[in-house]
Amino acid sequence: MENLFTWSQLGTTASVLIGILGLGLGLWKQRSADLRGLHKKIEAVKDTLTAALNDFKVEVAREHPTAKALAASEERLASAINKLTERIDRWLERHP
Repeated sequence: MENLFTWSQLGTTASVLIGILGLGLGLWKQRSADLRGLHKKIEAVKDTLTAALNDFKVEVAREHPTAKALAASEERLASAINKLTERIDRWLERHP
């Protein structure tokens, strides 16, 4: 039976194959390291946004008007609009 490949051809093929696999492994490790760094940055931004949102929730809870205060504001606003309407009506009566 005749040899299909010589030992030097098999050695060269194995070396090339190991080189390609080593390159692939190196690129995969580099990509994984890049993705880990990106994941850390995303987590840092998420933590910052979560803290800001929590602070905002506390501020809203502290400064949110009660129903009674909102009704009082609505009454004052309606009263001011009514007075303004009366003043405009009087002005229109004097200046036809």
